[in-house]
Amino acid sequence: MLKKCNWLSELENTPKKVFLVHGENEAFEELGEKIKEKYGFDCVAPAMNQEFEL
Repeated sequence: MLKKCNWLSELENTPKKVFLVHGENEAFEELGEKIKEKYGFDCVAPAMNQEFEL
């Protein structure tokens, strides 16, 4: 699954946070863990109507 995310390694500016917004909760958790492990990016799957200041 993570091999489809190799484009993340091409980012010039490291994101402070990655928002996972499509999919099932279990998939969010797994993908978020893999992204954190491989790239060190903080991941969050926002709850419905949850707001973040960017």
